[in-house]
Amino acid sequence: MPYRVHDVSDPTPRRPIARVVERESKRAKHLSLKSIVGNLKRMALDQWKFDEQESLVKLHLFDNEHVLPKFEVVIYSSLKFRVSIFGWDLIQSHPSYKQNEQSVKFLSIRDLLDTLESHTLCCGVPKLSCVAKTVEDPSGPQTSGKNIIVRHTIPVVKVANENFAGSACGVQLSPFKVCTFFRTEKCEMLCQPSSHICSSCLAANEKCLRELEKKNLTSSTPLPKKAPLSVSPVPRLVATINQYRLECKQLEQRIKQMEKEIYTYGMKLSEGLENDITSIISKHSVECSPHMKLFWEQQKKHFTANPKGRRYHPQFVRFCLSLHAKSSSAYKELQDVLALPSERTLINYKNVFKPKPGIHKDKIHQLQNEVSCYSGCQRFVGVIFDEMKIKSSLVFNKHSEEIVGFTDLGDPALTFSSFEDEQPVATTVIAFLIRGLMTSLKFVLCYFLTSGVATSFQIFNLFWQVVSVLELKVDLWCVAATADGGSPNRKFFKLHKGLQDLSHTGVTYYTINIFAPERNLYFFADVPHLIKTTRNCL
Repeated sequence: MPYRVHDVSDPTPRRPIARVVERESKRAKHLSLKSIVGNLKRMALDQWKFDEQESLVKLHLFDNEHVLPKFEVVIYSSLKFRVSIFGWDLIQSHPSYKQNEQSVKFLSIRDLLDTLESHTLCCGVPKLSCVAKTVEDPSGPQTSGKNIIVRHTIPVVKVANENFAGSACGVQLSPFKVCTFFRTEKCEMLCQPSSHICSSCLAANEKCLRELEKKNLTSSTPLPKKAPLSVSPVPRLVATINQYRLECKQLEQRIKQMEKEIYTYGMKLSEGLENDITSIISKHSVECSPHMKLFWEQQKKHFTANPKGRRYHPQFVRFCLSLHAKSSSAYKELQDVLALPSERTLINYKNVFKPKPGIHKDKIHQLQNEVSCYSGCQRFVGVIFDEMKIKSSLVFNKHSEEIVGFTDLGDPALTFSSFEDEQPVATTVIAFLIRGLMTSLKFVLCYFLTSGVATSFQIFNLFWQVVSVLELKVDLWCVAATADGGSPNRKFFKLHKGLQDLSHTGVTYYTINIFAPERNLYFFADVPHLIKTTRNCL
């Protein structure tokens, strides 16, 4: 078949042309307030009544039970309208406003009135006890904050009583009555026919029910031991009394059971055996250690002495401090059967000096006295530092007359330079522990208060302050620093990269001791923290 020498490509398809049909503009129902008045005069309004004024028109609908109109529609000269139900204005976000842009220009009056009558009225929030305490007067100051619940009061029409013959006309009007509702500040008032409560009041009702349920749960629980009785609710007082009655009943049953067992299985000691046991305790006729002998002497002395005039032996106080440090609850149990110092007395012995953030002379002197007998390799130590979360609060120290609780890095200049505007309240504390490498030395030299996790630059300054005290004042040889694998601590290690040429390794694991250049100071990550991190990553 014949063919063309030059092939011709297919023609480019034409661009489709879309036909745009403009919407027909809405036809205005009303153009002015006069046209609305004319339509109202020609319209059958049934029970509705309207009142024409200079710049507005009011439409009312009464239900013959309340003084205020059930519906009141006010149409202004700008054709904007406002609706109120029993004196409560409809909120601006109601669908009746949004659908018509709150204007009757494109809305017939009959459609507006039929729409209002087709809705049901919101019954408001139920009158529960928790609601009645928070309800506010709409005309007074509002102090509840969000989700305000206000009182909606509607006067009721008075009814004549013809059976009363005391007045001149023989008719007496009933006393003044009102119908009261509790509503939220954003109550929609008009609901769909299938609903009887709006979304705002429903949310407030659910919140009140949750609070009431929570209150009922707490009202049946007993009070703590140190709770003030004068301000405690009666149901919790009753629950507390019932609990103590039950505990007393159980204790009486246990006592009776113990008395019964003693009477059944007990053995009465003879007078001679009783005297022998007493002489053993008083004369120490048995072989015992000096510590045991001192303990029995202190017990015998304090059992007969006035509890407010007891004087304890230093060795006995050390024993009580050790016992209290191991278990404070066990120490409290032993106080019921032994004559031991109170916890307040132990605190006075334990706090030889008042602790403060930073490095202080008292702690340095205490450390010097503890390591005064060390020599040679016994002076090698390591510094361990770690952070812990504390409860942020401000406390007035009556001894120093200072407010304690703000961040404190030891040096005021360093403290204020670390924060931009104001000194925040401390949330964490970083402590420095001195650990002997060849001895059993464990000594907390200082601590500092920080806001959040301390930065690497803050740790850098604080760490070398501690090392300077150890090297220059206490004569301890610091050769190691241990911390957990936190991001600020790893960055702190890397800050020493310029002091040593570690380009061949890429890891900063040691640095020169600035205060003893002949020794290196090595960095270690805390092994328990590394094991925990490995476990968490499995």
